Amino acid sequence: MSKHVFYIIAIILLAIVCVVDFMRINKLQDELTDARKQIEAEFDAVEWKLDASIYKKDAQLLLMNQNFGNPNIHKMLTDSCYNDCLKYRKKYGKEGTE
Repeated sequence: MSKHVFYIIAIILLAIVCVVDFMRINKLQDELTDARKQIEAEFDAVEWKLDASIYKKDAQLLLMNQNFGNPNIHKMLTDSCYNDCLKYRKKYGKEGTE
């Protein structure tokens, strides 16, 4: 009789360990899925920012080319580009030169 009790207890303990491991694996899979979604969202945000930056530069070049003879537009766009350069130099640790 004691062998049967031992086997039953061993089987119950193994079942408990399996259930706990299964629950931990499910929790880790959920966390992994959430992390993947967050990484994808951040990647999309970076891609949108890059696209917006490229669009801005293309728009500046288009305006500069369309208004080639207009010194006011030319100066405004030149100042805008210059300020962008200074902003990025400062952001990445390089001092802007005037």
